[in-house]
Amino acid sequence: MDSSSGKGSIELVQDFINDSDALLLVEYIDHLEKTQLDDFNIYQDGLRLAYQFGEDMQYGGDADFKSSLSFDAIKDPVKREIIKEYCRGFIEKTKELYHDDQDLYISSMWLAKQYPGCVIPLHEDTDGGHNSHFVYSAVLYLNSLESGGEISFVDLDYSYAPRAGDLLVFPTSGTGDHGVLEISQNRYSIALWMTREPKMAIPL
Repeated sequence: MDSSSGKGSIELVQDFINDSDALLLVEYIDHLEKTQLDDFNIYQDGLRLAYQFGEDMQYGGDADFKSSLSFDAIKDPVKREIIKEYCRGFIEKTKELYHDDQDLYISSMWLAKQYPGCVIPLHEDTDGGHNSHFVYSAVLYLNSLESGGEISFVDLDYSYAPRAGDLLVFPTSGTGDHGVLEISQNRYSIALWMTREPKMAIPL
């Protein structure tokens, strides 16, 4: 596992997970899509799917919004334990990267899939202050793309092309707007947000 600073306060951890676990999680997301599509939030005319966990203060009042407050919603016990173990690893790696000795918790997590043609517009992860309790954001990439799908931080002049197994971590505030350029093939990832507030935590 190799850690290196991508740009400023953005940190890239190469090979955070191995290829076999990345493929297992890709296959699991596809399985969920086929068997539990009604449990996904679907954005951008079906080009962007997310099986979500945790409270979201922006969309939580929407009757159509779906998000599980516990990882017990993952019915497969093997997948559930793998995901929980990686969540613990996300926290420890983030604390190591930023020399942060305060408590951190996973507040929100998405098992995410985007289809070709999807573009994620520029945004900041606090969602206009609705999720101001987020302190770190992270994306774990589960597959590599031949072209397109780069995450771009416009204020920092930094972009990163998805590579299976890599983890990108950054402070939720202070890195400016970011977005994802047009995707050319299916793109799989785990997106997550960390908080210092225990009441906003997903139990691990």
